[in-house]
Amino acid sequence: MTIPQSRDFEFEGKKYETRVWTDAEGTINVRVYLEDKPVNGYEYLVHWDIPFGFQHKFGYHPAWDSIETAERDVKDKMWQKYVDAVRKTNEPSEGG
Repeated sequence: MTIPQSRDFEFEGKKYETRVWTDAEGTINVRVYLEDKPVNGYEYLVHWDIPFGFQHKFGYHPAWDSIETAERDVKDKMWQKYVDAVRKTNEPSEGG
């Protein structure tokens, strides 16, 4: 099963692009972009030594899980939930 270099998906009327690339060490990187900018602070990595044998043995590449997770995290607004939690933690407490 071939891993795409990019694929598009839509969410809340916006068109996102999930990009997949391999760095010099062979690590597969997955990140979601909106208007050519990273949509959040998440980047998903798969180290090549793991999926190579896995794909040949089971006919499945673990990078697909990273692609699906990256897109699901956008749809579930996981980064915004994280940012909101950090902001809430840093707010001064009442009476403090």
